[in-house]
Amino acid sequence: MNLKRLISVLLLLSIILIHFLPYSLKGKIELRFTSEGILKITHLYLNISSIYIHKAETGDYGWVSLSNNPLILDLASKNTSKIIVSSLNTGFYDSLKITIKNCSFIYNGNETINNVRIQEMNLKIDTKLLIKINEKSSCIIKFIINEEEIIASKSFKPKVNLIVS
Repeated sequence: MNLKRLISVLLLLSIILIHFLPYSLKGKIELRFTSEGILKITHLYLNISSIYIHKAETGDYGWVSLSNNPLILDLASKNTSKIIVSSLNTGFYDSLKITIKNCSFIYNGNETINNVRIQEMNLKIDTKLLIKINEKSSCIIKFIINEEEIIASKSFKPKVNLIVS
Protein backbone atom coordinates (compact mmCIF):
# COMPACT_ATOMS: atom_id res chain seq x y z
CA MET A 1 0.00 0.00 0.00
CA ASN A 2 2.79 2.46 0.84
CA LEU A 3 4.56 1.71 -2.44
CA LYS A 4 1.43 2.71 -4.40
CA ARG A 5 1.22 6.01 -2.51
CA LEU A 6 4.90 6.70 -3.11
CA ILE A 7 4.52 6.03 -6.84
CA SER A 8 1.41 8.24 -6.97
CA VAL A 9 3.21 11.11 -5.20
CA LEU A 10 6.25 10.79 -7.47
CA LEU A 11 4.03 10.75 -10.53
CA LEU A 12 2.14 13.83 -9.35
CA LEU A 13 5.40 15.68 -8.61
CA SER A 14 6.73 14.75 -12.06
CA ILE A 15 3.62 16.13 -13.74
CA ILE A 16 3.86 19.37 -11.74
CA LEU A 17 7.55 19.78 -12.58
CA ILE A 18 7.01 19.08 -16.27
CA HIS A 19 4.21 21.62 -16.39
CA PHE A 20 5.76 24.48 -14.35
CA LEU A 21 9.52 24.06 -14.68
CA PRO A 22 9.87 25.61 -18.18
CA TYR A 23 8.23 28.82 -16.90
CA SER A 24 10.64 29.11 -13.99
CA LEU A 25 13.80 28.77 -16.06
CA LYS A 26 15.02 32.23 -17.04
CA GLY A 27 17.73 33.83 -19.07
CA LYS A 28 18.39 37.44 -20.09
CA ILE A 29 18.38 39.39 -23.31
CA GLU A 30 20.39 42.56 -23.80
CA LEU A 31 19.44 44.92 -26.63
CA ARG A 32 21.82 47.65 -27.79
CA PHE A 33 20.90 50.30 -30.34
CA THR A 34 23.30 51.90 -32.78
CA SER A 35 23.27 53.44 -36.25
CA GLU A 36 25.36 54.09 -39.36
CA GLY A 37 25.15 56.55 -42.22
CA ILE A 38 24.88 59.81 -40.29
CA LEU A 39 27.40 62.53 -41.14
CA LYS A 40 25.56 65.87 -41.32
CA ILE A 41 22.63 65.48 -38.93
CA THR A 42 23.46 66.72 -35.43
CA HIS A 43 20.67 64.79 -33.66
CA LEU A 44 18.22 62.19 -34.96
CA TYR A 45 15.68 61.41 -32.25
CA LEU A 46 13.70 58.22 -32.56
CA ASN A 47 10.90 57.73 -30.04
CA ILE A 48 10.15 54.03 -29.53
CA SER A 49 6.90 53.20 -27.74
CA SER A 50 7.29 49.41 -27.34
CA ILE A 51 9.54 46.44 -28.04
CA TYR A 52 8.33 42.84 -28.19
CA ILE A 53 10.03 39.51 -28.84
CA HIS A 54 8.25 36.45 -30.25
CA LYS A 55 8.68 32.96 -28.83
CA ALA A 56 9.17 30.50 -31.70
CA GLU A 57 6.36 28.14 -32.67
CA THR A 58 3.69 29.91 -30.61
CA GLY A 59 1.67 31.51 -33.41
CA ASP A 60 0.16 34.95 -32.85
CA TYR A 61 0.12 34.47 -29.07
CA GLY A 62 3.85 34.26 -28.44
CA TRP A 63 4.68 37.97 -28.18
CA VAL A 64 6.47 38.96 -24.95
CA SER A 65 7.02 42.58 -23.95
CA LEU A 66 10.63 43.66 -23.47
CA SER A 67 9.78 47.32 -22.93
CA ASN A 68 6.55 49.28 -22.77
CA ASN A 69 8.35 52.33 -21.41
CA PRO A 70 8.98 55.05 -23.98
CA LEU A 71 12.56 55.02 -25.20
CA ILE A 72 14.14 57.98 -26.97
CA LEU A 73 17.25 57.23 -29.00
CA ASP A 74 19.58 59.80 -30.51
CA LEU A 75 20.78 57.85 -33.52
CA ALA A 76 23.30 60.56 -34.42
CA SER A 77 25.13 60.17 -31.12
CA LYS A 78 28.53 58.59 -31.70
CA ASN A 79 29.40 57.62 -28.15
CA THR A 80 26.20 56.29 -26.59
CA SER A 81 23.83 53.48 -27.27
CA LYS A 82 20.76 52.74 -25.21
CA ILE A 83 20.66 49.35 -23.57
CA ILE A 84 17.65 47.31 -22.52
CA VAL A 85 18.11 44.19 -20.39
CA SER A 86 15.10 41.97 -19.81
CA SER A 87 14.49 38.58 -18.26
CA LEU A 88 12.92 35.93 -20.52
CA ASN A 89 11.83 32.32 -20.28
CA THR A 90 14.36 29.98 -21.84
CA GLY A 91 13.81 28.78 -25.38
CA PHE A 92 13.95 29.85 -29.00
CA TYR A 93 12.71 33.24 -30.21
CA ASP A 94 12.19 34.10 -33.86
CA SER A 95 11.46 37.84 -34.21
CA LEU A 96 11.50 41.29 -32.63
CA LYS A 97 8.82 43.94 -33.09
CA ILE A 98 9.67 47.60 -32.50
CA THR A 99 6.93 50.25 -32.56
CA ILE A 100 8.12 53.76 -33.43
CA LYS A 101 6.04 56.66 -32.15
CA ASN A 102 7.78 59.56 -33.89
CA CYS A 103 11.06 60.89 -35.24
CA SER A 104 12.72 64.30 -35.46
CA PHE A 105 16.13 65.74 -36.32
CA ILE A 106 18.39 68.74 -35.92
CA TYR A 107 20.59 69.55 -38.89
CA ASN A 108 23.63 71.70 -39.62
CA GLY A 109 24.03 73.20 -36.15
CA ASN A 110 20.59 74.79 -36.36
CA GLU A 111 18.62 74.16 -33.17
CA THR A 112 15.31 73.95 -35.05
CA ILE A 113 13.69 70.56 -34.53
CA ASN A 114 12.34 69.12 -37.79
CA ASN A 115 9.64 66.47 -37.54
CA VAL A 116 10.08 63.50 -39.83
CA ARG A 117 7.36 61.39 -41.45
CA ILE A 118 7.96 57.73 -40.64
CA GLN A 119 7.14 55.35 -43.47
CA GLU A 120 7.02 52.23 -41.26
CA MET A 121 5.84 52.60 -37.67
CA ASN A 122 6.06 48.87 -36.81
CA LEU A 123 9.34 47.14 -37.55
CA LYS A 124 9.39 43.35 -37.50
CA ILE A 125 12.86 41.88 -37.49
CA ASP A 126 13.34 38.15 -38.09
CA THR A 127 15.98 36.49 -35.94
CA LYS A 128 17.14 33.18 -34.49
CA LEU A 129 17.79 33.64 -30.82
CA LEU A 130 18.25 31.07 -28.06
CA ILE A 131 17.77 32.14 -24.45
CA LYS A 132 19.66 29.77 -22.13
CA ILE A 133 19.28 29.24 -18.38
CA ASN A 134 21.09 31.94 -16.36
CA GLU A 135 22.87 33.28 -19.46
CA LYS A 136 22.64 36.61 -21.27
CA SER A 137 22.11 36.81 -25.03
CA SER A 138 23.07 40.06 -26.71
CA CYS A 139 21.56 41.72 -29.77
CA ILE A 140 22.73 44.87 -31.53
CA ILE A 141 19.98 46.66 -33.42
CA LYS A 142 21.70 48.81 -36.04
CA PHE A 143 19.60 51.41 -37.87
CA ILE A 144 20.88 52.07 -41.39
CA ILE A 145 20.19 55.75 -42.07
CA ASN A 146 19.63 57.40 -45.44
CA GLU A 147 20.61 60.87 -44.27
CA GLU A 148 19.92 62.61 -47.59
CA GLU A 149 16.35 61.28 -47.68
CA ILE A 150 15.72 62.55 -44.16
CA ILE A 151 17.14 66.02 -44.87
CA ALA A 152 15.57 66.49 -48.32
CA SER A 153 12.11 64.96 -47.85
CA LYS A 154 11.80 64.89 -44.05
CA SER A 155 10.89 61.23 -44.43
CA PHE A 156 12.39 58.19 -42.72
CA LYS A 157 12.00 54.56 -43.78
CA PRO A 158 13.71 52.55 -41.06
CA LYS A 159 16.09 49.83 -42.20
CA VAL A 160 17.58 47.65 -39.52
CA ASN A 161 20.31 45.03 -39.22
CA LEU A 162 20.21 42.72 -36.22
CA ILE A 163 23.44 41.22 -34.92
CA VAL A 164 23.06 38.39 -32.40
CA SER A 165 25.95 37.31 -30.23
